[in-house]
Amino acid sequence: MTYNIPTRTLIFALRMALAWTFLYAASHQVFVSGFTVAGFLSGTKTFHDFFAVFTAPAIAPFITFLVAYGHLLIGLSLLSGLMVRASAIAGIFLMAIYWMAHMDFPYISDTNNLLVDQHVVNALVLGLLIATHAGHIWGLDAWVATQKQLRATASLAGPPPDRFGRAAALAARLLYPAKRFPCVAAAPAVNRAASAGPPGNHRPKDPPCCACSSCS
Repeated sequence: MTYNIPTRTLIFALRMALAWTFLYAASHQVFVSGFTVAGFLSGTKTFHDFFAVFTAPAIAPFITFLVAYGHLLIGLSLLSGLMVRASAIAGIFLMAIYWMAHMDFPYISDTNNLLVDQHVVNALVLGLLIATHAGHIWGLDAWVATQKQLRATASLAGPPPDRFGRAAALAARLLYPAKRFPCVAAAPAVNRAASAGPPGNHRPKDPPCCACSSCS
């Protein structure tokens, strides 16, 4: 898709805003010792029975790790513009979980939010980033797509020259002068015929260069 400069700037700004949101959350989780999701999840209301399972001592550390580093990876992905589609999908999933965890039906977090809060808005913005291919707007996803296109074009053009084959041909030309081997001579055909001599004109120690009639 092609967007004008104002639209591209707006999409890029939304991506940066959400990148900051996830990275700032990660800074209080990854780099702060003692962070755990158990305390927050134990205070859930509408879906308390569902989230209480994840507060068990055997499960809470694993969930804490997923949340903290999930925020970090999603933030880095949005910041760099690399794999934005995958990170946005993961972000939407997290926003849905947080929306459920904050719910005290029909309110979310407090009575000022009736069914809709910032988690819903963030999820919608992440969906917009997916729909607009935000990683291709001043992001690394555009570079990755370009590299794939170049590789596809190269594959259609055929395989690259065999380096070993070129080296072997060069060595043969250096070790066995072309004047004795008409089939590999670079000179015009008349000069090759004159310098090559009669067929089979090889010294005994020189192996034929190939199986052609001029050299065998």
